[in-house]
Order: sequence, then C-alpha cells, then structure tokens
Amino acid sequence: MIIEIAIFTVKEGHEDEALKVFNEVKAMKEKQPGYKNALVKKSVMKPRSYLITSEFDTWENLGAMRERARAYIEEHPLLPYLEGEPIYDCFE
Repeated sequence: MIIEIAIFTVKEGHEDEALKVFNEVKAMKEKQPGYKNALVKKSVMKPRSYLITSEFDTWENLGAMRERARAYIEEHPLLPYLEGEPIYDCFE
C-alpha cells in the first residue's frame, strides 16, 4: 500500500469552499484504479487545517490519480482559498 498525505491550511472565511473542493477530489479518487481509501479530516486544534489522505495499491495508480487530481484542481481552483503551501508526503 502507498499512502499519500496532504495538509492544507485554508484562509479564514473560505473553509466551506475549500472543503467542497476537497470532498469532490475525494469522490473522484474513489473511482480510480487501485483505490483503497481516502479521508478528509478537519483539525481539532487548528480548525482551518485539513488532513487529506489517499491510499492506493501501487505507486503507478497513485501517480495516475495525482495527475487527475491536479487537473481537477486546476479546473476548480483551490489556490485562492489556501494560506501558504500545502505539505505533502508519501508512505509505504
């Protein structure tokens, strides 16, 4: 299993718009080959921060999903809602 994590911090007042995009991307991931699990969780300590995880069976399927997710986010801009750069990492 390959797990990708991302932590996003959203600008104040844009939480609803960002959460909508996060959940749409999660729904898109669920239809991808090799999909195992994805979560969108709001921080209890920093309410404008979100943890997003994606679990796939292979690096290839994770890579293909990331390309689709990037294209989706370009069509449905997320950047105006973000504060700073997201943090990404992958684990085996």
